Amino acid sequence: MDVSRRRGRSIVITLLLLAASVTCSVRSRPSLESWSQTWKATRARIPARSDFERADDARVLCNRMLVTSKEARSALIPTPDASLDTAVQAWMERVGGLAFDCPSARGETEPFDAAMREIAILDAEIEAGLLAISSR
Repeated sequence: MDVSRRRGRSIVITLLLLAASVTCSVRSRPSLESWSQTWKATRARIPARSDFERADDARVLCNRMLVTSKEARSALIPTPDASLDTAVQAWMERVGGLAFDCPSARGETEPFDAAMREIAILDAEIEAGLLAISSR
C-alpha cells in the first residue's frame, strides 16, 4: 500500500473517531427536565444561612454541604447544556469548600459569609442559564 493511500485511510479513521466521540458526548448530556429535578433536589439539601445561625454545631451543616457536593458531582455533571458547565462546577467546588470556611466557635463568619454570597451568585447564574435554555 502506498504512502498516500495509508495517509488517506488514517485521515478517514481519525475523522470517524472524532465524529463518534462528538456524538457520544452530545448523547451523554441529560435532558433539561431530568437534570433540573436533580439540581432542585441537590439545591434543597444545602442549608440556608439562617440554619447556620440556629445550629448548635455549624460544623455538622458544613460537613453535610461537603458530602452533598461530592454526591452531586456525578448527578450534575454533565449538565444538559455546555453553557451551564462552568457555573455548576464552580457551585459544587464552592459548596464543598464551605466546609473549610465554616463559622468558628469564636464567631468568625466573614469567610463563610463571603462563600455564601458566592454560592447565591452561582445559584442565580445557574437558574438564569436554565431559563435561557428552556426558552430556546
